[in-house]
Amino acid sequence: MQEISGGHEMTTLAGTPNASSAPHNLRAWEDRVAERNIPHRVLVELTHRCNFRCVHCYESNHQRSDELDTDGWQLVLDRLKAAGALYLTFSGGEFLLRSDHAELSQFARRHGFVLRFFTNASLVKPDVVSFWRDDIRPVEVEVSLYGASASSYEVVTGARKGFAMAIAGLDALVDANLPTLVKI
Repeated sequence: MQEISGGHEMTTLAGTPNASSAPHNLRAWEDRVAERNIPHRVLVELTHRCNFRCVHCYESNHQRSDELDTDGWQLVLDRLKAAGALYLTFSGGEFLLRSDHAELSQFARRHGFVLRFFTNASLVKPDVVSFWRDDIRPVEVEVSLYGASASSYEVVTGARKGFAMAIAGLDALVDANLPTLVKI
């Protein structure tokens, strides 16, 4: 099927798999989109800002403010959808620092994206968990855990209470039965 968007001809792929598709159907679909160079899995860094200062981080300026606004990201998401993207990961920095993270999540869901979130979980509070569970239903929340104790966590992240905050966020995710992957 051909679509015209913004004056450019774009190819979209009909027959996007749904959750009830058998795994072999999904593999066949992924093979078809790969043959056509369709970006079906996309990770977007919504912000460079972060509330941690990890020693291993590639981001040298955690307070940068030269990021796209809500309208800019919505335009990007529109274009990704038109190009055939299905799976979308929100990352950062820490994307929960954006005041519009909920609005962008809702926009992405309304556009049919399957959402995944990368977070350090320190800003995952009960309202965020309820919103994700009840409205967004992410396929997975991936939590980076930077230490096994408060002291080791602080050495890596520079965040004095980071461990307690991350564990509280992680507990809230698990208690809400949200699909959660811990990355150590």
